[in-house]
Amino acid sequence: MTDWRAAQTSIFSSKTAEYNRIDTYILGEQDITNYKKRLGWPIDEFGKCEDQSLINIDWTNRPIVSKLRSIALKRIAGRDYNFVCTPIDPLAKDEADNYFNDIKAKLLLREAMQKVAPDLVDSPALTMVPGEPADLEELEIKRTYGFKTSMAMEAEMAIQLILYKNDYQQIKRTNEENLFDYGVSGVKEWIDENGDVRVRPCTPKNVVMSFCRNRDFSDMTYCGELVEVPLSELSTKFDPTEMEALISIAKTRNTNSGNVGRFNEAYDEFKVEVLDFEIISWNDTIYQQKLDGRGNLAIRVKAFDPKYKNSDEKTVMLNGDEIPKYITKSKEVIYKGKWIVNSELIYDYGLATNMKRSKPNRARTQLSYHFMAYQFKDMKCIGKMESLIPIIDEYQETILRLQHFKNKWIPYLIEIDLEAIENVSLGSGGKAMTPKEILDMAYQNFTLITRKSDMSGTNVNAKSMNIVPTGMASEYNVLLNDLSRLLAEMRDMIGLNEVTDGSTPNPNLLNYVASLGSESTNNALSPLMDASKKLGEKLAQGVARRMVQAVKHKKLDGLLPALGQESMQFISVSPDISLHDWGIMVEDRPTIEERNLLIQQMTAKEANGIIDPEDYLIIMETQNLKQARALLAYRLKKRKREAEQYELQKMQMNGQIQQQSTMTAHQAKIAEIDAEYKAKAALELELKRLDMQMLQMKLQSAEAVNAQKSQEKRMSESSTSPRV
Repeated sequence: MTDWRAAQTSIFSSKTAEYNRIDTYILGEQDITNYKKRLGWPIDEFGKCEDQSLINIDWTNRPIVSKLRSIALKRIAGRDYNFVCTPIDPLAKDEADNYFNDIKAKLLLREAMQKVAPDLVDSPALTMVPGEPADLEELEIKRTYGFKTSMAMEAEMAIQLILYKNDYQQIKRTNEENLFDYGVSGVKEWIDENGDVRVRPCTPKNVVMSFCRNRDFSDMTYCGELVEVPLSELSTKFDPTEMEALISIAKTRNTNSGNVGRFNEAYDEFKVEVLDFEIISWNDTIYQQKLDGRGNLAIRVKAFDPKYKNSDEKTVMLNGDEIPKYITKSKEVIYKGKWIVNSELIYDYGLATNMKRSKPNRARTQLSYHFMAYQFKDMKCIGKMESLIPIIDEYQETILRLQHFKNKWIPYLIEIDLEAIENVSLGSGGKAMTPKEILDMAYQNFTLITRKSDMSGTNVNAKSMNIVPTGMASEYNVLLNDLSRLLAEMRDMIGLNEVTDGSTPNPNLLNYVASLGSESTNNALSPLMDASKKLGEKLAQGVARRMVQAVKHKKLDGLLPALGQESMQFISVSPDISLHDWGIMVEDRPTIEERNLLIQQMTAKEANGIIDPEDYLIIMETQNLKQARALLAYRLKKRKREAEQYELQKMQMNGQIQQQSTMTAHQAKIAEIDAEYKAKAALELELKRLDMQMLQMKLQSAEAVNAQKSQEKRMSESSTSPRV
């Protein structure tokens, strides 16, 4: 196996030199020898040249593409997603149906009790648990837009915990960089010796695999990755003599011919290269069928023997039919191993443990490696960086030509008429000045002494010195325009534009135009985004099956960042999740632009008084924009109904108040009339009493007058009567 690099033809590691070349362009450290050859300048192999204009050339590469690469990767990383776990076994379906039926019965009972016995609505059996729907309409929304049972949410949190412990954000970033640079990326997941689920990214140039035709490498039958393993880790697997050989390999590996094409980095002499590989194979199991002493069918595993495979031998009659005596069942298995490169040593080899199998098809299994390419055909893939290399080379050549041009640049020429200068015959002290003295005076004092006519008076119609501009400035602008063209070509190749690369911000740019520019970049980078998303989905599917295996042997718990919060929460995963077969889907998380658009729509409705602060929290913390829209629409609709009911109640209350006010006013009017009537009656009674009193007084006065008159009459009669 020492010649494994040369033996394999359909491997990524055969492109190690090409991948290393791409890496040099990423860092701006590409070889300049090619530029010297392509420019055709007279430079020898030692970099010497007789042309003095080439001496001051700065051969340092301009890493212009690093900025564009960073912007594109930031754009790709901005599209995040959630892993949605859905139990797909019959047991989980029954649990979900039972949950919905229980909630529906609870809601119907609450509505009935609200009409019959309102006091019983708040009883413990009918109290709503936080997170439960408030009515049947909200229940239907949750069922339609991804309702999750507690077990499904626990499984999602378990996957998040595993990925968080393995620093998935860094793994995701590495995958996106590999997709952008090389056009392919991969990851590996496994269960280590401690029972923990582990994940690591795979470097394409260190990968060897079978020939594949699918861009998701689903038809891969074997795969291996070249990794560096410390000698300290191998000391527990090999004896001292073997370790001495490994130490010798570690010290000489940087000069080994197997590393041709790699960087000339100083290899760690305490590590060796190990090919960690997995191979899918098929194992056959022979089952023997026979009748026991009671006449029942008994099946047992028989030692494998090729003669029993596909045997036509029949056994006794069973229910009137002959049944085969031997049955062969084939099952996919994985064989693994770790071979130390440039040695005859291999360890951890044999039949793999913890093979991933789904409940619907236990005969199938999957490798621990997952790969994805966004431009792929017959094991050939190309990334953005590889596509940019010709443009980068042309850009660097133009930079070098510009430097060479500047070194030889003559902005203007000074034309000197020697005959005109020689005609200047007077100098200081009457001594004639030489042409050299005249030119020195011109350059030092910016004063030029000359004659317009000779001694005979003849006009010499000529300038003694004249500045003539050259046309090199226009040629320089041609090279500058070529740089702009190449930069625009690089941006177009990546998918960036003036809006998304931020090079020429325009404050007067219309929002619609800006949105078109942003959408254009997203469309150009969508193949990479989709590949990264699909690779994350494949990894989550593998981690989910590893999670089911892990919880059977070890408790899964730990701290996990609370979703949408700046705090940590402790979670403990129940072993019951291993009872289900989990289907994994990936849904896009809403971007900042999508959240802001929804917030703008909500703000427009805030003036109507139907928006609460909790609605904004739902938008900022939501991971499913479609569900958030449905939930907010339901809440707004519910609040509108409540507002309408409130207005109706308010109108009814106002009517009752007005009616009560009218009745009060009417009663006050009646009381006023009654009081007035009573006052008038009392007044009439009083007047009658006074009249009676006056009448009595008049009668008494009349009687007194009559009595007085009678007395006077009697006195008068007594005085007039004759005396006897």
